[in-house]
Amino acid sequence: MKVNERISFAVLVMLATMVLFFSTSIFAEKVSQEQIIQLVKQRSVIARKIPDESFKTALDSLRNTKTLMQLIEMTRKVENFQELSNTPVPINFNSVSDFRNFKKLIKDKLNPVNWLVDLVTPKWVSFLNDTKEVFSAARADILEHALRESTYQNYKISRDMGNDMYTAYDQQTNIKGFYVIRSSSEYKNLPDSKVHELLMQVMEERYRAEKYAEFILDLRANKDRYISEIVKPYSEAINTLVEKAKKIAEQTRVDLTGTWTVNDSAGRFNGTMTLSHIDFTTVIGSMQTPAGKIYVYGNIEEKSIKLQFNFFGESLIDYYLQYPELSKYVASRGGVTATVVLSTDESTDYYSGTLYPWYVVYNNSNGLVVKKIVYGTLEESGTPRSISIARR
Repeated sequence: MKVNERISFAVLVMLATMVLFFSTSIFAEKVSQEQIIQLVKQRSVIARKIPDESFKTALDSLRNTKTLMQLIEMTRKVENFQELSNTPVPINFNSVSDFRNFKKLIKDKLNPVNWLVDLVTPKWVSFLNDTKEVFSAARADILEHALRESTYQNYKISRDMGNDMYTAYDQQTNIKGFYVIRSSSEYKNLPDSKVHELLMQVMEERYRAEKYAEFILDLRANKDRYISEIVKPYSEAINTLVEKAKKIAEQTRVDLTGTWTVNDSAGRFNGTMTLSHIDFTTVIGSMQTPAGKIYVYGNIEEKSIKLQFNFFGESLIDYYLQYPELSKYVASRGGVTATVVLSTDESTDYYSGTLYPWYVVYNNSNGLVVKKIVYGTLEESGTPRSISIARR
């Protein structure tokens, strides 16, 4: 390869890289990592089991790649589609200004989603491709009155049958609407044909606005199908992201599978806990204590483990309350919970953190009166205390 050719090739590569970089930056300003992750998890069962943090790391590794560009493009398309389909539809179309504003709003939202024409059913294709603008120049209040006096519904039926606006409009049956416009001093000197044209045009304006409303309702009713069609061409990019995120999750996962000794600093919830994973971040199991079996549900977040101890049975609860009537009442309300938050900064065989215990507020001076059950959450609990778990 000659020197000049090598220089030209190098320049082309550099320009292509710059275009990709700046394009990614521009799109990234409009689409967040969270939006991409949320969409991918909606479309992939496997993805739902992978932590968001693993996806974020995977997306970082895809910076300035074609795959990331495709994921951004896909997410932007879905966002635009949802914004369009969620547009409020007027309750009625009696107000000229209202249906004109609605029609303009839809047309503006359709501009960035012109690709939607490739996905919609054939009945909408010709309608969306018809960009010819129709506008009646008469005053809006006069047009509203004229529409009330016209046979608009007949016009609509004829248009729905496939007739154009000129064929659908019947001068004889719309003579009342014609005279509403003619009786105005502003339009009394217009030729008859022009007055009919003003009425016909406003009918067509309303017809198109109503069609846009039908179109929006169709998008809503078939939202899942449309989103599936939007996402389908990007399946390779999705699979690439999911596989990267899955690999990262496997490498960085906190594995709680196994048996643990639980040490509550107050000695109340000591026991032997057995956990198993149902996905990368979720665990279930139970803890055997002197009081009985406590069921455990857990979730692993970025730098913490959150466990929920569930106290369901009457006898289990009574071990702690030593008040059978009260324990029976608490159990009848679904039991109580305690929350444990552990730090993942320590070794993989030992974690320590904070326990948020439950308690019951009651009065029994004149018979048992339960005032409040506090369900040991981060927001409200008994006095927090230290707790640890060690692998056995």
